[in-house]
Amino acid sequence: MTLLERPPQRDGTSDSPSASRPATAKPTPTIRRPRLLQRIVVVVLVAIAGWHCAATYLWIAPGTAIREALPDGMLSSYMNPLFDQNWSVFAPDPIDGNYALEVRATVIGDGGREVTEWVDATEAEQSMLAGTLLQARAGIVGHKQAMKYYTAYFDLSEEQRGVIADGYFEGEWVERLRSAVIEVEGESETVWTYLRQEWKATAYATQVARATWGDDVEQVQYRISRSNVVALENRDDPDAVPAPTYIDSGWRGLVDRKNQSDSAFADVFRSLVADQTGNDDE
Repeated sequence: MTLLERPPQRDGTSDSPSASRPATAKPTPTIRRPRLLQRIVVVVLVAIAGWHCAATYLWIAPGTAIREALPDGMLSSYMNPLFDQNWSVFAPDPIDGNYALEVRATVIGDGGREVTEWVDATEAEQSMLAGTLLQARAGIVGHKQAMKYYTAYFDLSEEQRGVIADGYFEGEWVERLRSAVIEVEGESETVWTYLRQEWKATAYATQVARATWGDDVEQVQYRISRSNVVALENRDDPDAVPAPTYIDSGWRGLVDRKNQSDSAFADVFRSLVADQTGNDDE
């Protein structure tokens, strides 16, 4: 027998050194079950994610029975302004115009009541979007409100638009405006859609006016403009830029929406509008 040959086995056991040691059982891994608090947190996060996905789908999809079954204003109050979706940049009906919202006010001062110049709130806000990748949604609030108001306005009849052009600012002016618009052709979804946009636009104009001219603002007026995009074949012609279409509201009283903060709005907006007014005083 040479050194390279294995010696014969006598009892059928292995000649491995480990064969003489008794086998030990492997420890059973311990499965840790999540604690009750962890389960609750996971369930809450899944529920929030599920609601957000469902709300987003209902918001961008055509009207359905499920959407109509939700309480009035529930979906819009959740989606606006942070989660609103707009897919109209795609064919077949892409956005082909630019919207702007301008505001002026009557202010009580030492010389009596004065009417201010127009301030382009949309231009001021959109200055926050230039030169940054992380763009704030605050930079598109005025533009979106102008677009929604413009659409709701032109869904009304000419007679209803004539009523809107009047001033409403004394006493219970909101109720008088609502009654005057409804009286023309009765209640309809079109009328209520416009009245909601009227109320939001006036509340927005109130904050713009206070941020720009202070707490002595007495009344506000806003106008919405739409500028069509220059046709592709005329893009190099400076004379081809179409004149904007304006919608002037009448003078309105001030509107304060629930949970809005004039001071927080002013902290951001005042510095943006300083270049337009020539007043950068704090």
